[in-house]
Amino acid sequence: MQKYKGVKRVYNELYQLYTVKGDSWSVPEAVITEDSNSIALYAPESFEYLLLKSDNMPHTAFVTEETFRFADSKEYFSWEEFYTSYLIRKTENTIYQYSKKKLKETYLTAGSRKRIMSQLPETLQAMKRE
Repeated sequence: MQKYKGVKRVYNELYQLYTVKGDSWSVPEAVITEDSNSIALYAPESFEYLLLKSDNMPHTAFVTEETFRFADSKEYFSWEEFYTSYLIRKTENTIYQYSKKKLKETYLTAGSRKRIMSQLPETLQAMKRE
């Protein structure tokens, strides 16, 4: 019996990992790929990075440029953990107060969404325009 009977090989296809529907973002819990020769992968743990890089909150993008200077490995297991902690601290008691449980309406305005989307690779931005 053939292991992958009926499976078609597909190369050079893009899959949209994030979708914006109305006021909510749809994010997969995991992305698994077997062949990574030419795949650009944006995993859900990059979301805090996108929020910081978008500079929606004043003076936050700089931390993404030199994360190695700020994310002490004694304190943070990963850069994603650092980005989340930094975002929570910097936005506390502001209109941008960040929580992993629910994204505030402030991030869902047309301007904010445009700044966030502009941080995605061009190939993913093009998918949004189609």
